[in-house]
Amino acid sequence: MLVWVGVELRLSVRPAVVVSLALIVSQMPAAPAAPAHAARAKAAPSAAPVKQAPNSAAMSQAMNGYLNRLRGKLQSFWLMSDGDNRVVVTIDVAPDGAVNGVKAESTPKCEPAEQSASDSVSKSEPFEALPSGLNQGAIVILTFVSKVDPHGDSTSNILTRMDPHQPPKPATANGAPADSK
Repeated sequence: MLVWVGVELRLSVRPAVVVSLALIVSQMPAAPAAPAHAARAKAAPSAAPVKQAPNSAAMSQAMNGYLNRLRGKLQSFWLMSDGDNRVVVTIDVAPDGAVNGVKAESTPKCEPAEQSASDSVSKSEPFEALPSGLNQGAIVILTFVSKVDPHGDSTSNILTRMDPHQPPKPATANGAPADSK
C-alpha cells in the first residue's frame, strides 16, 4: 500500500492578498473484489470463521486521517526560515503516540530551518495514538518545504508519509531469524 498526502499553502502579502490551498491525496487502488458467486462456491459449508487481515482501504484511510491531523498541528507551530528550504524530519512513533526519536536533515544544510522544523515537532507532542493495527509503531517522515523571500512572498508545504514497523521475524531453533543463513 502506497499513500502520499500533501498540502500546499501559498500566501502573498501585497495590495491584493492571494491565498490558495491545495490538498492532494493519492493511493494505489485496491485489488478488485471477486464476484460474490465465486466466493460462495469456494467457501466450506460449515467452516469456522477465519480471522482476516485488516482492511487495507480502511487502514489507508485511518493513516491519512492521522497524518492530516498531525500536519495541522505541525503547521500551527512551524515558523518558516528565510530562503528556499527543504527539511526532512524522521520520527519513530510508538503505538501509543510516544515519540522515541527525531532526526532532522536539510538540503542544502540550514540549521535555522532544521531547528524550526524540529521545534514544531516537539511543540506538537504528545502525538495521538497511532491507528489501531499499527501495533509495532511506525516511522513518520515529514518533509517541510518552504520558500520565503525578502519581499514578503512565501510558500510552504508539509509532505507526510508513514511506514509501519514490521513485526519481528520468528526465530529458528538456533535463535537466528528465519530468513538468515
